Amino acid sequence: MPLSKALGALITKGHLKPLEPRPMPETLPPSHNPAKYSAFHQQHGHDTDHCFRLHHKIQDLIDNRVIVPSEKPQDTTNPH
Repeated sequence: MPLSKALGALITKGHLKPLEPRPMPETLPPSHNPAKYSAFHQQHGHDTDHCFRLHHKIQDLIDNRVIVPSEKPQDTTNPH
């Protein structure tokens, strides 16, 4: 599931909320892209689906058993 979709579901369920926007640093990192927007950070610079901090927050929720990741469908194809 894309992080942007997971963020929406976790906000709806009350497990996460977007971060409060902060002022941009004077020196922006080389990876900063003003055309991309992170709904988690509520700022431009990278997109939500590539947000490392959001990824770690979701992993913390999984590790603390607040949420349980959905099971992957089993492969029912027979290689023989």
